[in-house]
Amino acid sequence: MKALPTIGLGMLTALLALLPLVSIAAAVTVSVSVSPTNPSGETALSITGTVSPAPGAGVNAFIQVFNPAGKTVASDIRPVDPTAGTYSYSFTTGGTTLWTTGTYTISVNAAGVTGTNSFTYTATIITPPPSTNINALRVWVQASTPVFPGDTVQIATLVEWVANGSLATTHFQTAHYHTPTNGLVNLGAATTIHKGFYFWTITLPANAATGTYFVHVWVNNSGPEGQCLGAFTVSPSLASGASQQQILTAVNGVSSSLASSLGQITTALTTLQGAVVQLQTAATQTQTAAAAAQKAASDLSASVGTITTGVQSSQTYILVVAALAAITLVLELAIVVRKLS
Repeated sequence: MKALPTIGLGMLTALLALLPLVSIAAAVTVSVSVSPTNPSGETALSITGTVSPAPGAGVNAFIQVFNPAGKTVASDIRPVDPTAGTYSYSFTTGGTTLWTTGTYTISVNAAGVTGTNSFTYTATIITPPPSTNINALRVWVQASTPVFPGDTVQIATLVEWVANGSLATTHFQTAHYHTPTNGLVNLGAATTIHKGFYFWTITLPANAATGTYFVHVWVNNSGPEGQCLGAFTVSPSLASGASQQQILTAVNGVSSSLASSLGQITTALTTLQGAVVQLQTAATQTQTAAAAAQKAASDLSASVGTITTGVQSSQTYILVVAALAAITLVLELAIVVRKLS
């Protein structure tokens, strides 16, 4: 067994070795600032801060904003400046039912350290311009159609103020659809695209009845109201196996016909290409034969010229010889006559 002083010395040495790591982790801080600190309604909110010391390149700040109930109302990942260590994030408060009056918490995590802050938000009452009667809001409803049993249906709604056409933050009094068999199905909570624009995604049962399904959306903003009626159609023939097989057979038939036609066209093009090559070969041979004929004609013309020249030379020689013979005969006759006389 080691002596107690030896064990104590070892523990002290290990503790001293860990102190630099502890001091390095504790040295990193994340500050969080928010402006304004008491926003209300739809307000531009800015969150800024600094990671100290500057963490260098490749570090991001994960920013989250939680409402009084702990629900996330805003979040983003923003880069941290590698030299200054600063970050920033801006967004607009309000616009959904999650923005209720109370204290909101900001959490920023960077370089493994989390910094926090908070602000107080005041929800404003929606005041429509200028009337507050049941026709103050205009509601639009659109659904994907036609569909078949078991299919997914998307239903969208757009809500605007009648007075000026601007989009309105919405509180749904009723959102349901009526089936051909007199059933009434609630759509449930809507998904928010942005202020005044919402949609639901529902899946029909596999035995959904054929016919028209009417969608009723009623908006009630604590006084100002509006309603709209939409519809979609369910047709089981779209999903029947026989219909699908018929469509598949038809598509396969068209594909086969196209493949056959393409093959015939390819064959015809190959044949045509061969004929063109043959014509080119024949044209080349004809051109060669014409050149040879032209040369033969030229040679023949030269030969005829040579023969003509020879014939003309022969005729001249004969005439000269005949003339000399005649002269000789005349001289001989003259000599004979002279002797006789």
